[in-house]
Amino acid sequence: MVESAGEALKDWRAAVSYAAAKQDALIDGPVRVSLTFRFARPKSHFGTGGNVETLKTSAPEFHIQRPDIDKLTRAVLDALTNITFGDDRCVVAQSARKEWAGKGFRSGCFIEVEPII
Repeated sequence: MVESAGEALKDWRAAVSYAAAKQDALIDGPVRVSLTFRFARPKSHFGTGGNVETLKTSAPEFHIQRPDIDKLTRAVLDALTNITFGDDRCVVAQSARKEWAGKGFRSGCFIEVEPII
């Protein structure tokens, strides 16, 4: 399998690796990973004029656009390899979700990694 790694993917992995390097030491053994990907809503989801802060009733509840959740997950797990855990084969349980960033939430990815003892 050949992955097309564009500059955006390289930048994303670098940012995840950088943030992970600030955390605890490398986890040795099986881990559980939980990922929540939050995306900023486009302006088209909101009203105009005085309603610019109001979400339209027609705005989608779920983020079903690209990128695919499996590609997002793979990018994060690859970025965490040799920084948070030795290899992504150590991930024995995972959950992932895509959602729209609500008020007060930034877009990005919330990552939780915990050892399974």
